[in-house]
Amino acid sequence: MISGRIRVSVLVVALVNGGWLFADPTQNLEMFLDDTNIHLMSGVSRVLEQPAMMPQPVITGSGGAWDPHRSFGTVIYDDTDKIYKAWYQENGGANAISYATSVDGVNWTYPNLGLVSFDGSTANNMLFQGVGIQTMYNCAVIKDDSDPDPNKRYKIAYWDAGDTDADGDGIKGEYYGDSGVFTGTSPDGIHWTVTKTPAAPQLYTQAKEQSPSDVVEMMYDYQKHEYVIYAKGWANWTSTTLPNPVADYRQIVRIESSDFVNWSTPQVVLTPDHSTPAMTAIDPQFYGMSVFEYQGMYIGLVRSYKDSGRSTGHMGDQTINVQLVASRDGINWTRVANDATFMPVGAAGTWDDGMILPYAPFEKDGKIQIYYQGWDGVHNLPAGAPPRYSSVGLATIDAGRFVAMTASDGVALGLLETDPFVMHGSQLFLNADLGEHGSIEVGFYDANGVPIPGYTESLMTLEKYDDQYYIANFPESLSLLENQDVSLRFWIGGDAALYGYTTNMGSISLDVVPEPGWGGVLAGGMMVVGMWRRNRR
Repeated sequence: MISGRIRVSVLVVALVNGGWLFADPTQNLEMFLDDTNIHLMSGVSRVLEQPAMMPQPVITGSGGAWDPHRSFGTVIYDDTDKIYKAWYQENGGANAISYATSVDGVNWTYPNLGLVSFDGSTANNMLFQGVGIQTMYNCAVIKDDSDPDPNKRYKIAYWDAGDTDADGDGIKGEYYGDSGVFTGTSPDGIHWTVTKTPAAPQLYTQAKEQSPSDVVEMMYDYQKHEYVIYAKGWANWTSTTLPNPVADYRQIVRIESSDFVNWSTPQVVLTPDHSTPAMTAIDPQFYGMSVFEYQGMYIGLVRSYKDSGRSTGHMGDQTINVQLVASRDGINWTRVANDATFMPVGAAGTWDDGMILPYAPFEKDGKIQIYYQGWDGVHNLPAGAPPRYSSVGLATIDAGRFVAMTASDGVALGLLETDPFVMHGSQLFLNADLGEHGSIEVGFYDANGVPIPGYTESLMTLEKYDDQYYIANFPESLSLLENQDVSLRFWIGGDAALYGYTTNMGSISLDVVPEPGWGGVLAGGMMVVGMWRRNRR
């Protein structure tokens, strides 16, 4: 698979600020992921970029009998140890969480840890096993250097079946009532303290919408200073002949904690659009979502499961691809570029042609790195289909370049006007690509929409800053506009693409992962694997 771009419908009408938290382009890169800060678009289209996906997986396992499938997990770059660390679920093997490391992010080592016995030997890379009544799922891991207890530097959330009869029906380990989200801590990411016996989850999976299911992703919210879980949940509980209600389709719930002990009641934050049969076919179910903070926003990679639900007889091809969503507060989400696909499944016969389920992304050296589990079979295999297998792949996209604002087809110059903001900074940086025959002009306007002398489009020149950025230069210094209310008008022509703008390049240059407790801007912590080249169209 190669990178590409998906064009969505032409926009030629005014788009008004949606009323979310105000995003400040003088503090972060404004990336056009939603309509916040956009006053007007005329003759401009929002175009979804797609990451370049490596043709073969990078985490392929140790080769041991305990390690047949690498599925749900987490990859981080540990800036202290200067290595990449991965935790992943042994799907279909020893019901365990395993560990791997890498120097370059592509070639991985699976150390013999001596922690878990399997077939009479501890020579394996397993960290700990689940309770065993049902298969454990997921392993969402964060490194938390702000915790004053050095034994809790690493934190994990995962789903498992409890070994207690929590609902009092005489049966242990039931999916609803006895099972749920477990958490654990570790000093080094290898030796974990987790609840084993009695194994009671901190968040039970229950037969109601305000409940997490068996797919959980975790992040630390740097703006709110909270641990946050985004989990797959169930919607539309219906009466059946079964003892418990049966859910019709999957959606996303959010749970938060300030201390990693006490968790909030799950809140439904994202649900598929089933308003029409056509929308149901495009947007049937959400099989979990990985979220990361980036440039003052929350960006979600939501897994779109092509199964329209129990009520429709499970119509769909059972594949799972990825759509992009964005939020200003982590709770209210908007779909980026409508329902376009951000990460598609592979071509037929490839290792990831059935399901794509991404880990939480992060940035390093100008690239957003996205590790993901890929499957060569669909979710519900048809009768007689061969077994499916999974491994972990790697995709990249240029930093800040999730969507491009381009001139609409047949339009010579498209206009994009921002909402007013209070000016800070002495330079205006554009994340842009001028293509072969493109142009971008920008001018400053006052609060009344009047051009500011010395800062008009006709006086502007673009100066190349680096491979991704240009500086918009004017005869007068931008520092003279300090603390004034200004807006920007961009004129985009030809094959040029505008990805974002900022007056604070310092925030863009930060490429170290801040640990929980930092007050800084999140910009991630991964290396660049310089083997891909993005196709512009």
